[in-house]
Parts: sequence; structure tokens; C-alpha cells
Amino acid sequence: MQPIKQTDSTIKDELKARKITGRDIARELGVSEAAVSFVIRGISSSDRIQKAIAAKLGRSPDELYPEYYSRHNNKLTKT
Repeated sequence: MQPIKQTDSTIKDELKARKITGRDIARELGVSEAAVSFVIRGISSSDRIQKAIAAKLGRSPDELYPEYYSRHNNKLTKT
């Protein structure tokens, strides 16, 4: 499956369609709603929050956030 270029509104729309709120994710992870919102909007990144959002949408984190994971995977694989 090819990575889909996600925008914050696409992620928000998908969460809304599944009746999942940022508050729900924040409570499950024990983080603030603002932290979840910042990740959804691309203002900040958090591996843990990105993985939780992707799991809620039945997607892989690198599919939702390809820029973040391609950068970090490259750093992890370099020796």
C-alpha cells in the first residue's frame, strides 16, 4: 500500500467519522488534549501519540506521518 499524504483535516475527519475525539486519545495515553491536537495538526511530533492515532484509524504510523517516520527510520538504520 502506498503512503497517503495526510493533512491534519484528513486525520481529523477520519477520527470524527469513527467518533473518536482527541480527548479520548489523550485520556487513554495520559497526556493533554493539546498534545494530541498538536500532533494531529503537525505542530509537534510524538511517536507514542502518532502510533495511538494510527491504531485508532487502523493504519500504520508511517502511512499517516510519512515525513516523520522516513526521517527517523533513516536515523535508526544508519551505522
